Amino acid sequence: MELEYWWLLAFPLFFGMGWLAARIDIKQIVSESRALPGSYFKGLNFLLNEQPDKAIEAFIEVVKVDPQTIELHFALGSLFRGRGEAEGAIPMHQNLAERPDLAPEQRRQAVFELAQDYLKAGLLDRAEEHFSQVLGTDHDEQALGFLLEIYEQEKEWEKAISIAGRLEAHTGQSRQKEIANFECEVAAREIMQSRFDAARPHLAQALAHHRLCVRANMLLGDVEQALGCDEAAIEAW
Repeated sequence: MELEYWWLLAFPLFFGMGWLAARIDIKQIVSESRALPGSYFKGLNFLLNEQPDKAIEAFIEVVKVDPQTIELHFALGSLFRGRGEAEGAIPMHQNLAERPDLAPEQRRQAVFELAQDYLKAGLLDRAEEHFSQVLGTDHDEQALGFLLEIYEQEKEWEKAISIAGRLEAHTGQSRQKEIANFECEVAAREIMQSRFDAARPHLAQALAHHRLCVRANMLLGDVEQALGCDEAAIEAW
């Protein structure tokens, strides 16, 4: 069971915490706990017994009874996505993102979850759009990581270079070898089109990021040879 589902188990304890804070008696705790739909506890039982299919069915019943259960919508959407059913997760998170009564941080969470749903469904353009909406928020680092994944899949190397640089600045972890490889991809594309002069700057950038990049030196040798600069080609190789 994923950690994000543990709030479902802890949720009834919130009543107890409220009791301690407000000093209300145990009868009120029992009364409030009884207010939770029976389907909620059935869903918890199914989760504990690692039966996510039945848990989803039970939680759907809870949502039908009380459509205001925001956190349950989040958990249910994540359950769908975890099972590879993006078509079930998307409407859950889309409904949340469009709710006018949602707090700003909850709306950002809904957009972030929806972006992951789109990525899971292979809808890369929509995923990119939604991940971009949460850049600069508390989801920034994760969103950048997902965007890098998207740009690699789509072979949008210039965008991948930009995002990798931002990730490096954000985390402090080196992305120099990755960036060098992305620069090589751009150069290789130019070489395929016989635009050797256009490939040179990207190979220079690749070597600036990672001076021992074998691929960059090999490609640079090919470029110099194609341009008739045999000595430079030998030096690069």
